[in-house]
Amino acid sequence: MIRKIGDTGGWAELTILASRRNVFYLGASSDDPVHKDLLPGTTRERNSVFWASYFRKLTNEISVAAEWSNWAFHTTGFAPVTNAPDGRGAFGRGNVANIAFAYQF
Repeated sequence: MIRKIGDTGGWAELTILASRRNVFYLGASSDDPVHKDLLPGTTRERNSVFWASYFRKLTNEISVAAEWSNWAFHTTGFAPVTNAPDGRGAFGRGNVANIAFAYQF
């Protein structure tokens, strides 16, 4: 079954060019579907993430990047009789750290 799901949310990122070789990023994103539009078995209720990144150009071809992000997940349950979302799902939060090297050719 395919059905339209209403939604609110958005995405924003700030880029700070500290120098030609150093760049910082700060961002946030959120997704919050309309509960009455959710189908039974759909557990995702709301998600959000905040992040900070740093990119350093080591040479003209090699860059290193470090990123930290904090993710929050909200899920919903469904009422047994009505099969409508009842907001009793699990909640989770996680921190993620990444380091990457890039070679550009």
